[in-house]
Amino acid sequence: MDEYFGGEGVCLVEWADKALPYVPQPDLEIHLQVAGEARLASLVARSPRGAACLKDICLPC
Repeated sequence: MDEYFGGEGVCLVEWADKALPYVPQPDLEIHLQVAGEARLASLVARSPRGAACLKDICLPC
């Protein structure tokens, strides 16, 4: 699994808590929520790398 998480790309893992301790701690968490006909996404940075990613994708935050 190291090749998935060791590179420069993005790796998304659904239900990562079910795979502990085999996956690293997240840099960024995405929480999805149903809101009537719409969907809401909240993003939480869990590391400096995640904060940098969030800064690049979220305008304005």
